[in-house]
Amino acid sequence: MLSICNYCGFDWAFGSTYLVGFVKSKYTQRINKRTIETIMLILILLLVVGSALVYISKFNFMPVTVNLGLYTFSNIPLFYVIVASVIFGLVLSYLFYLVHAISNSFTLRGKNKEIKENKEEVLELTKNVHQLELENEKQKNNKNVEPQDKNAL
Repeated sequence: MLSICNYCGFDWAFGSTYLVGFVKSKYTQRINKRTIETIMLILILLLVVGSALVYISKFNFMPVTVNLGLYTFSNIPLFYVIVASVIFGLVLSYLFYLVHAISNSFTLRGKNKEIKENKEEVLELTKNVHQLELENEKQKNNKNVEPQDKNAL
């Protein structure tokens, strides 16, 4: 006869608790909580940035002319120029970061390869030392077992 509580999932016969619903472990609860906190932080930051952009756009809506080399754009609101320059700066800084991260990844890959080679060398040297220690012990044991001739050169 099963004696499992329908509400809490407690098994009265065995004294253990069953996992109820989508909750699988405390570890997944922590990940979900951290993910939710991160999403909430991002939403709050987006609201703050959006509010700042609305405030900037309210006072900087006068039309300006933008010259990009051979191209001329006229009657563009100043707010669009400000937002475009901020986005361009963010994209450019992300590209610099990406190049730096890729170069670091190649450097670390080379270091990991070097570490692996050095570990193999240490392993070989340890094996050699062990073999030499065994030979040394054999020589010590053989000296004691063999009779010594006092008249030998």
